[in-house]
This record gives sequence, C-alpha cells and structure tokens, in this order.
Amino acid sequence: MIAFALLGVVAGLDNLQVATAISMTPLTTRWRFALAFVVCEIGASMLGAAGVRSLSFDVAPLVVAACGLAIIGFAFTERGVAPIVNSRWTVVLLPLSLSFDNLLLGAGAGAAGMAPLAAAATIGCVSASMALLGMAVGGRVRRWIPERIEIVSGVYLVAIAATMWLGKD
Repeated sequence: MIAFALLGVVAGLDNLQVATAISMTPLTTRWRFALAFVVCEIGASMLGAAGVRSLSFDVAPLVVAACGLAIIGFAFTERGVAPIVNSRWTVVLLPLSLSFDNLLLGAGAGAAGMAPLAAAATIGCVSASMALLGMAVGGRVRRWIPERIEIVSGVYLVAIAATMWLGKD
C-alpha cells in the first residue's frame, strides 16, 4: 500500500502546485475549491478502479494556462481577479482537469494484485491531501505578499501549464 501512497504523491504534485497558485488569489470560495479537489481526486481514482477509462487527451495544461492568463489579465483591471477565481466554472473545471491522472492510476491499481478500490482510495486521498496542503500554503504566501500577488499567481499557473506540456512525450 506504500507504493500506492507514493503514486498518490506523484499524482498530487500538480494539485499541490495549482492549489498553491490559485490560493494566492482573493478566494472567497476556498471551501468550495477544497471540496472540489477532494471529490475530483478521490472520485477519479475510484472511477478508474471501477473500470472507467480516461479520455485520449489531457486538458489540464490548457485549463491551467487559460486560468493563469485570465488571472494575469484581470489583475490589471479595476474589477481584479476575484470574479474569475470565485466563479463556479473555475471551481469545477480546474480540479476536474487535474484529476485525469488519478483516473488512469485507479484503472491500473487492479493490475498490481491489490484490492483496486483500496489502492484507488489511497491514491485519491493522498492526492487530495496534497491539494489541501497547497491551498494552505497559498493562503500563507498571500499574507506575506499582499500587493499584486495575483500576477505572481497567474504567472505561476502559466509556468505550471508549460511544464505540463513540456513534460509530455
């Protein structure tokens, strides 16, 4: 089961980074983001273990880059970034796009000879915990650098998306 916990850490690295970046913005829906990350990460692993297969393309880099660019653009307006980061679309699509790796890991959990649902639950819980850790870290960073942190958050999200694209074979 330790191997599946380590897979959860690997799957959760993108969640940790994105949750940290998004939490540096003025979130009023922090609990919704936390719930969305938990549901998507655990749910995708469990669906994978139940036999659902992933889509043939990965939308996470596109969604993360779009969110980062939108945050940068809105940071320079009078309205600021609050309307975009607190929208229901962002709260749903960002965590959902990052959960496709968990879907694949959950699907492969049964092939390892372990109980697939237990292995998938382990992967999902560890991955979700990393997202929650990222949200906590991002909130702390926001307190240290309150002026124009939204721009840093947007640039960070675009950089994460670029590394996602560059890391693909």
